[in-house]
Amino acid sequence: MAKITTPESSNTEPAAGGTKQETLVEKTPLGMSAEQMKKSNPEAVKQMEEAAAAKAKAEAKAESDKALDEMKAAFPEDLDFAIESHKAGLSVNDAKAKRYDDVSAKVKTLETENADLKKKTENLNVTFGSDNDESGEGGAKTGDDEWQNEAAKIWNKDDKLQSEFSGNKTAFFAYYKKRPHEFK
Repeated sequence: MAKITTPESSNTEPAAGGTKQETLVEKTPLGMSAEQMKKSNPEAVKQMEEAAAAKAKAEAKAESDKALDEMKAAFPEDLDFAIESHKAGLSVNDAKAKRYDDVSAKVKTLETENADLKKKTENLNVTFGSDNDESGEGGAKTGDDEWQNEAAKIWNKDDKLQSEFSGNKTAFFAYYKKRPHEFK
């Protein structure tokens, strides 16, 4: 059993392993309440409370730093998300679940938008009309409009033709202008 000493007299005695061990214990009279201790020695009580608070704060900071490091390791590509999740108090698994939910919702939105765009482009027909410049005169000749509209109709209807020209309308229009009889 370790010897109990007061702060005024510090003695050492060998411990069970044969090494010397020093134990300081502050004696308080039995039955003294916390209020009585504060009244009898307020400085000592204040120092003990401050030491306990500092220790708890240091432990909490170390635990928080460890959790933040784990979060950063889990999301190295998006450190902002890792920090926000840590501030929100999420665990790594909760943050991963939140990220999955966010990404899957975004994917569904993008798939819907993509499907809508595909529907719109399938119905897209190219037609040429005369543009008016600032003077109010027609920008294109009527004859040009006719062959361009005919070429556009052929282009819109023939997927094989589009693949033959690698989707390049301008090249097809130039070819059509030189050889319109091939498409009639």
